[in-house]
Amino acid sequence: MRKVEKQELEKPEVANNGGISKQKEGWYIFFVVLLSVLFLASIGLFLKNPLVPNAPEHTGLKPLGTDMQLTITDNGSISQTLYFYGSLLPNFGVNQLASVSLKPTERDAKLRAKAFLYDEYNNLVSIPLETTTEWAKKNDGYYYYNDTLTPNLTVQFIKKISTPTEDAKLSSNNIYLIIITFETLPADSNFESIWKIENL
Repeated sequence: MRKVEKQELEKPEVANNGGISKQKEGWYIFFVVLLSVLFLASIGLFLKNPLVPNAPEHTGLKPLGTDMQLTITDNGSISQTLYFYGSLLPNFGVNQLASVSLKPTERDAKLRAKAFLYDEYNNLVSIPLETTTEWAKKNDGYYYYNDTLTPNLTVQFIKKISTPTEDAKLSSNNIYLIIITFETLPADSNFESIWKIENL
């Protein structure tokens, strides 16, 4: 019987043709499969949301074009942030459903809303919106709901939203945040004075 030396046992197995060892070949196959899976996943993200390819979804942060439904109290405010790439064409229209409802336990309320972003130089930029007919825009930049918000009632605000015009200073390399804010005051309060509606 041939005696096997210890050194011979520890020697890694190498292919006869001078190729890589079986162990290294296994790692090579693993990395190829892993890269393939990641590539397919990135394609899936792109197809799911072509406006913001490969962008991760965050809590409280949604891609532009994602439906949003918020619930508010009768004396409060709530915001939703939508993001998009600065490389989108100026004044590019995106279907954007945005609605709000009053919590069931709340009193009737008056409602207003606005949408804005900050450009490359931190200037406040208003966002072109297509709203439903129940809203009227005042010169303070807010849209006012022309009826009373009652508990369990869902009110649609936006139907379509557009990226800023060419006047806004946006960089194609950056991601920008559109902030949509809803504000309420009790319907039996002096909301016109508080919001200074009489001066608009």
